[in-house]
Amino acid sequence: MGFHSIKLFKFQFPKFKTNFIRNYCQNVKDTHRTAGIIVTGNEIIKGQVLDTNTQFLCKGLYDCGIKVARISVLPDDVDLISKEVKLFSDSFTYVLTSGGIGTTHDDVTYEAVAKAFNEPLHLHPEILTLVRNFYTTPESISAGQKLAMVPISAKLTFGFDKITGKRSNFPNVSVHNVYIFPGIPLFCRYLFTLVSSLQFGESKTKFYSKSVYLKSTEVDIVNSLNKLVRQNPNVDFGSYPEVEHRYYKVKISMDSQNKEDLEKAFQEVQTELKDHFTSYDDKPLDDTNNKIIRAIAGLQTSNIKSTYERINEVNLTNVIVWLNGTIETMIHLHLCHGAMSKDITKRKHKLEAIYIENNTQERNQKEFIDYLIQRYELKVHKFENINKEKLKNLLQNKCLLISLNEKHKHNKILENCNTEDPTEKWSNDDKYKFVQSLYLPYID
Repeated sequence: MGFHSIKLFKFQFPKFKTNFIRNYCQNVKDTHRTAGIIVTGNEIIKGQVLDTNTQFLCKGLYDCGIKVARISVLPDDVDLISKEVKLFSDSFTYVLTSGGIGTTHDDVTYEAVAKAFNEPLHLHPEILTLVRNFYTTPESISAGQKLAMVPISAKLTFGFDKITGKRSNFPNVSVHNVYIFPGIPLFCRYLFTLVSSLQFGESKTKFYSKSVYLKSTEVDIVNSLNKLVRQNPNVDFGSYPEVEHRYYKVKISMDSQNKEDLEKAFQEVQTELKDHFTSYDDKPLDDTNNKIIRAIAGLQTSNIKSTYERINEVNLTNVIVWLNGTIETMIHLHLCHGAMSKDITKRKHKLEAIYIENNTQERNQKEFIDYLIQRYELKVHKFENINKEKLKNLLQNKCLLISLNEKHKHNKILENCNTEDPTEKWSNDDKYKFVQSLYLPYID
């Protein structure tokens, strides 16, 4: 069985559906606020960059009680973007854009938004000051001045860091009901987290959700599911099949604006589909440290416990993970993430990784590595070919986490480098039980 979770990350909609299952009940009243999301970037259109902002913004808006009604992906074209912005602005309560903010020729979002509302661009003095400070230059014209050229009616919203309490260095720029976010995922997420409550406020509308995972196929449960849909008209049911998932075959989601209606539907699902249930955790990176501790206790393996204790003692800013798609890589990353997640000071640091690209890797292995890079938000040092001098300079005063098998393959290259395999004393059974107990993806 191959890697199972890539589809979950890249594609949020199933490849096939039974005609008789409706994801959304038509008679649920649409009383909540709506939003449209416009993603811009030639790199997105060409498939050169994976868009993760859309999923994040959809989830964030959902948590704010706002229903995303439409998503549009456009190239860096001022006319196309401006027309879409105007259409979305007239159609939805809020419009969020992602991408096209920067200093280069293809950063055209501000210009397009200005055109949508027939406004001129102007040099905003407060943003200009921030740009000068960022680029450490007193000059009135600098490489970053384009960042300060915004529509004349633009409003600035500064958020406050929940950890430090300090005001953010850069604001979100909004024009009428259009909120403009950067395309870089780290900045988009950080800014939305800081300003979403200020911009979108508290909503009386709340969405309540529950999910169950099944070991059976859709065909096995379709009659029961149709019955549940009919019995619960105020609940949105979703059925999401997986063809090669390692842990389940179908995910059933339930959403409602009414908590009691959702709870009633959930109880009925538990009764109707109880023989089809299987266990699964779709958020293995939430509360990672405690989940690892519980997994270790359940496995009762001293080797795993001592390994995690050791990683918790290490300064992870001096650690680099060798990224090659093996189960050892998965374990190394997850243990480091667990140690980082429980320490606020460590959370600001991005775990570093080395990735040697080559043509001999299978497609599913490359996709798995891309998934890990995005999922764990790694700072990756990519090499098309192994270069001993570059690796030596990169690994100076750092510890490389690498499996013994992989180290033996590159013994000459890694000679005199500080390397360690945290899973060295683990049995193969230990490794598989650990990742499976946490529902982590891996390649056989």
